[in-house]
Amino acid sequence: DSKFVDLLKNFLFPSILQQLLDEDEDNKTGYFLEGFKKTIDQRLLDESKLLIFFDTLKGLRFVEIEHLISLSNEYKESQQQKRSQSSVQFEDGIIYAIESKLEHKGLIKTPNSLNIQNKEDGPAIIYYNESELTVFGREFLDFYDLLEEYKVVI
Repeated sequence: DSKFVDLLKNFLFPSILQQLLDEDEDNKTGYFLEGFKKTIDQRLLDESKLLIFFDTLKGLRFVEIEHLISLSNEYKESQQQKRSQSSVQFEDGIIYAIESKLEHKGLIKTPNSLNIQNKEDGPAIIYYNESELTVFGREFLDFYDLLEEYKVVI
C-alpha cells in the first residue's frame, strides 16, 4: 500500500528518529520503538492519532509513565497477586504534580476532576474517589504495550 509506505517513510520514521535523538531519558527509547513497531504491524494510517500518541509520550517523564501504569487494573492485580507493597511510591506533593500533568494530558481523571454526565433526570456531577485511567489513558498504555508484563495469565 503506497499510502502506508509514504506515511512511514516521509512522516513517521523521520518524526520518531528525531524524537529518539532529542530524548534525554534512555529508558523511554523502547517505548518509541514499540509504538513504531505496532504502527507497522497493525498498518495504522491515522496520522493525527499517531501524532497524539507520540507527542504525549514525548511530553512525559519516565516516572510519570510509571505512575500512569500503577493506576491500571493490571498493575494493581499483579501487585495483589505478588502480595507486594512495592508499588510505585511518591511523596504527596510529587503525586499531585504528576497527576496534574497526566490529567492535563487527558490520561487520567483525579478526585479533583469534574465530570458531568447526562442522566435520565438531567445532568449529574460525578466525583472520583481515586485517580483512574481515562479511555485515552488506556489506549495510550495499550498502544505502547506498557501493561504486558502485568497481565495475569489465567
